[in-house]
Amino acid sequence: MRYLLFFLLFIAGSANAGWLKTTETRDLALDSRGVEQLHITSGHGFVVVVGEPGRQAISVEAEIEVSASSRKKSAKIKEEHLVLSLQKTGSNATLEGYFRDYITWRGDQGIVRLTVYVPEQLDVAIEDGTGYIEVANLSGGQLSPHALNCLTLFICKNQN
Repeated sequence: MRYLLFFLLFIAGSANAGWLKTTETRDLALDSRGVEQLHITSGHGFVVVVGEPGRQAISVEAEIEVSASSRKKSAKIKEEHLVLSLQKTGSNATLEGYFRDYITWRGDQGIVRLTVYVPEQLDVAIEDGTGYIEVANLSGGQLSPHALNCLTLFICKNQN
């Protein structure tokens, strides 16, 4: 019985040894003139939103992390499953940063860590699948649950 346990531990360790964790950073930007609200949808990872006075653009630094058996496989996973976009529609902007339908047999998920710089007066709504949310230098604010294992955070400008 002891040999079986050692064998299983050896196999489990060997299975993890061949996996490669790759990280890449991508930058997105959007002119924020005319934008009243930014809606952020994220998955596994964190979201940091920083308001800055006088800023006239929404800037995003997305750190993307994938565990795969090779760099080629990692690139394929990003190509097929990564959702990363910043778009403006009328007076709204939408930032999406998550992996769609991707989880390994080991339980690994792709991770997208978003750091977002916005004008301090911009209304921001965040829908986060998992991870922490940090918001700084935006006025107002309301925190409310969205759905099981999800969190929606609304930060609104001062109405004075």
